[in-house]
Amino acid sequence: MSLIRPAWVEYVAALRNAEGGTVPHEIGARVWELSTRDDIFVYLTDLMTENATNTRAFEVAWDIWALMSGAVAA
Repeated sequence: MSLIRPAWVEYVAALRNAEGGTVPHEIGARVWELSTRDDIFVYLTDLMTENATNTRAFEVAWDIWALMSGAVAA
């Protein structure tokens, strides 16, 4: 039996494999550690609130948020 991971999980896994110390890696690692979807959404919303819309942190947070919420197609 093969389980297919959702696109957002694949994206976060790829972020975790990015170069350590980078914004994408740090966000991916933190999301991976969180326990629930609600915790992840709170973390991502906080990131998007704290960072300007044209920053890498905002863009990565938005990408994950959009994939998780179904706002964009994978």
